[in-house]
Amino acid sequence: MIIVVFAVIFLLAVVLFQDMKHRAIWWFLPALVFAGGIVLQYPNFQFTNQLYSLLFIGALMAFLYLYIYFRFGNFDVFKRYFGFGDLLILIALIPFFEFTNYVFFFTAATLASLVLHGIVSLIRKQQSVPYAGYVSLVLIGHLCLFYFFHLSIFSFLNV
Repeated sequence: MIIVVFAVIFLLAVVLFQDMKHRAIWWFLPALVFAGGIVLQYPNFQFTNQLYSLLFIGALMAFLYLYIYFRFGNFDVFKRYFGFGDLLILIALIPFFEFTNYVFFFTAATLASLVLHGIVSLIRKQQSVPYAGYVSLVLIGHLCLFYFFHLSIFSFLNV
């Protein structure tokens, strides 16, 4: 099992590197991360939790589309505002968490992405946020804490 953890961490590191350098990721990387998540969660994998998380992402994307349409008058969400790789990474992370933990992780990773982007922007100017890379970095941290140090960022939630 630890080999799968190292493989997922390696894949997430590649996502981070590609997103930081090229502002794009290979499409198959999120699919491999998704598969790694299913392997890691196999004994506890619950389809309904995963479906709720997918519906959550769908609702967020619907609100994003509506916001972009009313704010800017177009539906060019994936061309200007939110990368397709960002969406794929959010879907790829679904197997790693139960629904409530996924919502918490999504929120925490998004806030961490904003903070990281603010810090990186002080060093070098960037026009866009490498969201998939930053979320991957947060998941790398979570996986290291959970699998190597047996700590959970969700322990205070009592879920």
